[in-house]
Amino acid sequence: MFAESRRLRLVAATVAGVLGGVPLALADAEPAAAHVVVAADHPVAGGRNVTIRFTADADGASTGLTAVRVLLPDGLGPRDVRPAGAPAGWTFTAERDGYQVSGPALAAGQAAVHAVTVAELPRNTDRLAFRTVTTFSNGATARWVDLPLPDRPEPANPAPVLLLRSASSSASVRATPAGTPPAADNPAAPLAVPRAAGHGLLPAAKAALWAIAGLAVLLAVGLAGLVARMSRRRRGTVDTPGSR
Repeated sequence: MFAESRRLRLVAATVAGVLGGVPLALADAEPAAAHVVVAADHPVAGGRNVTIRFTADADGASTGLTAVRVLLPDGLGPRDVRPAGAPAGWTFTAERDGYQVSGPALAAGQAAVHAVTVAELPRNTDRLAFRTVTTFSNGATARWVDLPLPDRPEPANPAPVLLLRSASSSASVRATPAGTPPAADNPAAPLAVPRAAGHGLLPAAKAALWAIAGLAVLLAVGLAGLVARMSRRRRGTVDTPGSR
């Protein structure tokens, strides 16, 4: 009986561990996402007067964004870009190797969206990496500056990368993504600044985790039934003289 009780306690501890670990698994399964996204209205190598739009996610921070600094890639300089939109009250400042847009703190969790117009994109490349540093009202910074390497194809803090089509293959211009209107060539015009959205689980991962949770619940129910049967059996045992 003691051995059986010990086994029951072991099973109960295992089930409790599984049930307790389900919320952690759901939390840890949140996929990483790019925290600064770049897009263009005409992403073609050598393209002229191309408007590039940057969306810096606030990552659900408790403080608001106050600045976004962009390091321009090789082939582009501060003289090649001009402001084309930013959050209300923010200003554009050219720097030696790039530029910065900054201003009053945005609401906590609100993305900072700004745009620049490039006079001419480089011709001899198929991608442009814009290393970006974001600053929050409490002084904290986030550096999105890492580039993929052969031994690290998915860096922890990826720099936003704009993929370019070759001029010869750009007969049809790719449409601007839905919900992303082209920025106007007006530095004073504030851009729409959507709030950061939560990044949900992939459907397959979510289904697997809920399946684990369901199995854990079934184990718990089965354990409860086994304990109840054993209790009834022990209550029904008669202490006869021959058993002494």
